[in-house]
Amino acid sequence: MKFKKTILIALCAIISVGFAFANGEQQSSGSTGSAAATGQETFTLWKMMDTNDYYVGYSNNPTIQFLNRKFNVKLDFQEPAVGQEATAISLMFGTGEYTDAVYIQYYTGSIQELYEDGVIINIADYLDSMPNYKAYIEANPKFKRNVYDDNGRILSMPTLAGEGGAWGGLAYNRGILDEITNKNPQFPSGNSEPTTIEDMEYMLALYRQYFDSKGKEYAAPLMLPYNALFVYSELESGFGIINREYVENDVVKYGPIENGFRNYIAKMAEWYKKGWIYNDFASRVNDPPYLPNPAMTYGGDAGIWFGLMGQLGDKMSQPDHNLYTYALPLKSPLDTAHGIKTAASPISGKAGDIATKGWVITKACKNPEKLLAIFDYLYTDEGAKLYYGVTKEQGADKDPAMIKAKMQDGAYWYDAGGNFVWNPEITFGGGKLDFSLFNDGRLPGLRPDKDIKPFNSDLDKLGESTWSAYSDSPMQLLPMTLSYTADDEKKIANNNVQIRDYLNVELAKFILGTTPLNDETWNAYTAQLKNLGVTENIALQQEAYNRWLKR
Repeated sequence: MKFKKTILIALCAIISVGFAFANGEQQSSGSTGSAAATGQETFTLWKMMDTNDYYVGYSNNPTIQFLNRKFNVKLDFQEPAVGQEATAISLMFGTGEYTDAVYIQYYTGSIQELYEDGVIINIADYLDSMPNYKAYIEANPKFKRNVYDDNGRILSMPTLAGEGGAWGGLAYNRGILDEITNKNPQFPSGNSEPTTIEDMEYMLALYRQYFDSKGKEYAAPLMLPYNALFVYSELESGFGIINREYVENDVVKYGPIENGFRNYIAKMAEWYKKGWIYNDFASRVNDPPYLPNPAMTYGGDAGIWFGLMGQLGDKMSQPDHNLYTYALPLKSPLDTAHGIKTAASPISGKAGDIATKGWVITKACKNPEKLLAIFDYLYTDEGAKLYYGVTKEQGADKDPAMIKAKMQDGAYWYDAGGNFVWNPEITFGGGKLDFSLFNDGRLPGLRPDKDIKPFNSDLDKLGESTWSAYSDSPMQLLPMTLSYTADDEKKIANNNVQIRDYLNVELAKFILGTTPLNDETWNAYTAQLKNLGVTENIALQQEAYNRWLKR
């Protein structure tokens, strides 16, 4: 089907479509369109937006351009505005006019219902067109269990199969800590690095002292997300829970109603009262959880925040503005006062062998065999290396984005001895560019990390080990590939909307002191969450998890 751009823009100005022109004629947004002179077939794909300084739109990513040439196609990516993904994808499916393939991660509706309504296809019916993907499934039982649903169908293809590593977690400004302690912090735990809530309180007090001495009363020892929920429960998990549905010893639980979560909220209220949390945190609703208040975190005015691998060390420093930051990763600190001896590590959790729901192929696609054959190529050794970016032989020397980034010799190459070599412009090669800018990291395929790991810096290795410290915890995220009936999936999705809206308001009230935290208010809060669907969700998820274990 054609994607009616004008309808969507009129309804909600959030979807960036930007149809390209070929041979002077606008291409159809569905796969039925082709350039008459070349026989080039167009496939439209919907995904979240990527922004960088080297090309506009993922359609212009150098690896996508290579795939276009190799398969004589045009992969046309349509990307909604940042922060509007869930609304945009629901709107697209609601109109009945959708792209050939959709990255389904942000869809809050029922994927089973999309299939039953004839919107998406069963990819299992097309495995003969995907010999490499089929072979990978058969060779990896854990992967197979996550790919198929309870009915033996494959409704989505995960983004980048294989072992994923930690990309972010709690980070702290070690530079300030060293300055105020003369490089000799005395953590109460006796460890050389902070590992407990008591250690964290020691640091927060020092940060407050430091900021006050500099006249920075507005600065924040702790950057708390607006709803007090960290991306992967980094701070919450140290209190013995995860901030969403999870499994512990094969029992499904919901973190925000557990006693450990009450201890967490009580501690946040205590810290807020002491001035250790950003005063206006609850109003920062538009900040991405992985980038809280950039002006403060990059301005040296934050002590602890959710950080990224690319922020470790002195990478956040701005010498031109006389701003120097030295950041280190922080383990989820343990609430030893309540007997907590391990945290969760959802980033590298054992239960969720596949990190995302991935891609669905819609009935709008007139040639699914061809599109799936392109995806299948990414499961070959050659295709998997597109995860690193393109080589000179694959067109880097003619690609405008690669030339602009001074990477016309390719993202990587092999030397005379057959050794893998990164382009020196990329971080792994000693440069400043993140390699993910120019690769196919949003598509299905294998993640060949074996060539990356040897080039990881000591700080990258420290981040990986620190943020994955509790990967063997009995607390694990629910697998994202649990299978439900369309009706049950819709119930869970609808319940989650109400639950999330309630949490986003009530948690801030507890922390700000607007609502006192005591037995009466806590019982009322948990009762309301259960009434909004938590009890129903847990029952449905437990049943689905039990079925998942038997796959």
